[in-house]
Amino acid sequence: MRRTSTPNATRKLSTELEGLRHMDEYEVATLIGFAVASLRNWRSMARGPSYVKMGRSVRYRLKDVLDWMESHRVERRG
Repeated sequence: MRRTSTPNATRKLSTELEGLRHMDEYEVATLIGFAVASLRNWRSMARGPSYVKMGRSVRYRLKDVLDWMESHRVERRG
């Protein structure tokens, strides 16, 4: 008998793979609401989200961008 994956396992795998999706700097700039020039400046100063350099191309993993955004979250006290 052949096993098939459960809907929950398939959904979990899909979510994990989405986090590994690579985005270009224009997609990231749109996502975070900053200019592409800001991303370029941050890269030159070793700031901002982690990125992958493939030849002359720069790509960002969605998970890394979201983690970076979360690391800059400020909790309100009150």
